[in-house]
Amino acid sequence: MGFFSNSVSEDTASWVALTDTSQLEDQGILVVLKHSTRCIVSKTVLKELNRSLEFNNATFLYLDLLQYRSISNYIAEKYGIHHESPQLLVISDGKVNYAASHSSIDSEVVNRMLNQ
Repeated sequence: MGFFSNSVSEDTASWVALTDTSQLEDQGILVVLKHSTRCIVSKTVLKELNRSLEFNNATFLYLDLLQYRSISNYIAEKYGIHHESPQLLVISDGKVNYAASHSSIDSEVVNRMLNQ
């Protein structure tokens, strides 16, 4: 098996696909991963998040940027967050409480936020 042989569906098993902006209206805590399926950096970040995030206390949403770029644009406009990929956002009470991209994404910080 080659480096790229794992399917995206296997990598995103703990995530809910973000396919409609209405999913962002959830009243709980949302963790949104903006991910390009063509980018090796995005794939590496996704694998690391899957290893290190504690998938509890929030809804974990996965945004496939190649299929749903319009949702990324909506997020940028609604929350005033510049689009990047990969990018991880933690949203609660209608505000972004954490935003990081590329190597700045820190699962330990996210885990601490979710377990407060």
